[in-house]
Amino acid sequence: MGTWTQRGSEESQFLRLPEVPGMLRLSRPGSADDLLEAMDPDDPQAEGLIPYWADPWPSAEGLLRFLSSSRGPRRPGSSLEIGAGLGFLGMGILRLGWDLSLSDFHPESLPWLRRNLVANGFSPKRALQLDWRQKPPGRWKSILASDVLYEKSFAAEIADFLEEALLPGGHAWFAEPGRPIAEDGLRLLTQRFKGRIHFSRSRTDGRWKRINILELRRE
Repeated sequence: MGTWTQRGSEESQFLRLPEVPGMLRLSRPGSADDLLEAMDPDDPQAEGLIPYWADPWPSAEGLLRFLSSSRGPRRPGSSLEIGAGLGFLGMGILRLGWDLSLSDFHPESLPWLRRNLVANGFSPKRALQLDWRQKPPGRWKSILASDVLYEKSFAAEIADFLEEALLPGGHAWFAEPGRPIAEDGLRLLTQRFKGRIHFSRSRTDGRWKRINILELRRE
C-alpha cells in the first residue's frame, strides 16, 4: 500500500485512495512488527495490546472500494468505524461525505489517529477510544470495520456490541481477507443478523487480492 519514509522516530507515507479523489498522508511511530519487538514480553497486558493498529491492512482498501462504488449506501446516516487504527479507511469514507466517527480501543493508536485526521483536514474530535467489549457510548445507523475477525472470540463480542450500538434498520459492513479463523465468526454474525456476502479487492505486493465484504442489517 505504498512505501514508508523515515524521519526521526516517525514514518510517513502518502496513499492514493481507491475510487476517491485525492491522497492521504499517514504517519506512525513504526510498523506493527517494530512496535511488537519493543514491547515488554513480561507485561501481563501485552497479549491484549498487540499493535496491529500501526499497519494499514488490505481489507480497509477493499471495503473503501466497495462503499465508494454503486453498491455502497447512498444515505448511510450517523456512522462509526471500529478498529480504525491509523485511519486509512475512515478518512477515505470521510472524503465521501459520511458523518463518521473513527474509533480504536488501543490507547497508543489514538494520538496517531488524531494526528492523521488533522494532517488530512479533519477534526481530531472524530477519533474515539472505544472497546467493543464494553457498553457503547451511543447508537449509529452504520458501523464499519476491516480485519477485526482475526481472533475466534471477537465475532460474539462484536455481535453483542452491534445489538446495542446499531439502530433498528441500520447496516454494518465488515471486510475480511478470507482467513480460515474468521469462517465461524462470519457464520455467527449472519445467524444473529440478516446478512449477505459481497466481494471486493485490494492490491497487495502488485497483485489483486479478493476481500470478502459481510453486510449485516439489524431488523
